[in-house]
Amino acid sequence: SELDKGIEDLKTAQQQLKTYRQSVLKWAFEGKSKLAIGVLFDFVGGGTPSKQVPNYWIGDIPWASVKDVKGDYLNDTIDRISEEGLKNSSANIANKDEVILITRISPGKAIITNIRAAINQDLKVVKPKFETTSKFIFYVFQAIERECVKKSNGTTVLGINLTSLKEIQVPILKIEEQNLIVQEIESRLSVADKMEESIVQSLQQAEALRQSILKKAFSGELV
Repeated sequence: SELDKGIEDLKTAQQQLKTYRQSVLKWAFEGKSKLAIGVLFDFVGGGTPSKQVPNYWIGDIPWASVKDVKGDYLNDTIDRISEEGLKNSSANIANKDEVILITRISPGKAIITNIRAAINQDLKVVKPKFETTSKFIFYVFQAIERECVKKSNGTTVLGINLTSLKEIQVPILKIEEQNLIVQEIESRLSVADKMEESIVQSLQQAEALRQSILKKAFSGELV
């Protein structure tokens, strides 16, 4: 029971860290001049090569879908397609250091790609119309993730259409101020990341302890 209480407290702390991250992003962009996303960004969608043509799926081009969007950076994908598959589908390429946004299934989630990758129809490559950096774009879209979810619809699969997405207001800043904001965000989030690592480690230790208690109980070592 003591172990269960400890695990409960750790999971509560995890949720508090999520709230803290959102408050950091909200604070960073508070009081800034804003414009509609459609004014500041273009979006390039993707597609899926036909599964009926095996040759389309025998290649060395990383092909990203929602299941690959985890963490801050895209370093690899589960699936790969060929040049033939790319040419004969609506899949498009996201170049290294571009931001990819999910618009369907998990709308609003963003990731910076460290690789050249094709994308499927549930993703969009974010194309800025002003001087900026991938890090700044990434944090801007993280800050509006909840708003993207609120503007999404769908009975079985949630998604946000481009019209609704482009209406959302985001900050417009000069490159110098963008860089300062990114530095401030990362200095605060790095502390949260270290705490998150510590919590995950503690949860793993708690599970190991639970197994140890059970093992000793059934071998008579607890008596």
